Amino acid sequence: MKLVNIQLQLHNPFDWELFRSFGSCSGRLSTHKYWELEHNFYGGMLLDIDFHIAIQEDHPGVSLALGLFGYSIHLHIYDHRHWDYETRSFVR
Repeated sequence: MKLVNIQLQLHNPFDWELFRSFGSCSGRLSTHKYWELEHNFYGGMLLDIDFHIAIQEDHPGVSLALGLFGYSIHLHIYDHRHWDYETRSFVR
């Protein structure tokens, strides 16, 4: 279930379809929590702001993406476990 989902995007009118990944890194925060950081370029996007918080679903957590003139960074902090809707708990 997404508690918060805010997204603002302004696309390039010339619609460049160029995508390039500049890399990513990730790590472990605790037993079940992880983080990922990505940096990329997408020519079709002039402005991108994306923020969401999710709970009670597979890989819940917080995600923030900020982009300007095609260049963007994306930070994701999440739980790696899967959600069992019948028992309303995480699958071990």
